[in-house]
Amino acid sequence: MRYLEAYDLIGTALTSNNLAFPTTEPLIAQFFDDHVVNVALKCLRKVNTEELSPSSTNIAFTNPDIQSNKFTSQIFKVETTDDNGNKVAIPFVPESAVLSGDDTTISHLGYYFKTDISRGSITGMSTGATSVTVTSANSLDANDYVIISEIVGNTATLNNSWDSVVNGSRFKVNSATSSNFTITTSSSTPGTYTSGGVWVEDTNKIYFNKSVSDTVTVYYYALPEVKNNNKSKIDLPDQLITAAMHYAFADIYFLTSNLELGSSHRSLANSIEAEFIKINRNREAMQDILPAPLQDFI
Repeated sequence: MRYLEAYDLIGTALTSNNLAFPTTEPLIAQFFDDHVVNVALKCLRKVNTEELSPSSTNIAFTNPDIQSNKFTSQIFKVETTDDNGNKVAIPFVPESAVLSGDDTTISHLGYYFKTDISRGSITGMSTGATSVTVTSANSLDANDYVIISEIVGNTATLNNSWDSVVNGSRFKVNSATSSNFTITTSSSTPGTYTSGGVWVEDTNKIYFNKSVSDTVTVYYYALPEVKNNNKSKIDLPDQLITAAMHYAFADIYFLTSNLELGSSHRSLANSIEAEFIKINRNREAMQDILPAPLQDFI
């Protein structure tokens, strides 16, 4: 099934219930697309890997799956290679348990996952092209990610405004110095920069409790295939597409304060997921969905 058909089915079903507001396609897509990702991560668990070559205690992921703003830390195994060429598992350690200071006293390597967050004010921005230089004091590196907002500038047209091209969007940092960094926008920046603007770093990294110089392999549950447009195929089995649709119904009914009907759809979606998991993963160990303390104990 394509996204287009799913939107039509959801819209038709909602129209028959005489909602207090129109259910536009962007509204339906907002809820449904998010649930496609959530359902895939919970139930499908497509495995992918990325090899990283850190030279210190952290390194940013380059794989779009992990660096995506929808990624929810679905890492389930990290390995490295010892001096004898054998694969060795790196255990997870809570960040709160990692000590700062001299790591030569640490005998066992461990990892944790974190999203780096720094922020700064923008004082200038080049305009008129897709390659944009942002003037701002920063400590960013190439391949970091930032979210930009609050830019004020002249606007040429409604469809090519600062809000549609820059504000609220997430960008990969192409290069950076201490006083500026460069990004690439989806279309040329409009008008001229006037004032304002802030950026917030949003870079997903893997951290280690001591310096690492060997190649590290990260195993994680991948996101579904990206939706390029409404005619893209939904990367879910039909049974799970139905679950995502019921989640979307629930969210929209909750907006109308119809909690009873919304809860019914959510319960139905949960049942569909549980049935899918029971059939497809009946004999599979699932330590990754155990409560955190028990998971750490195992």
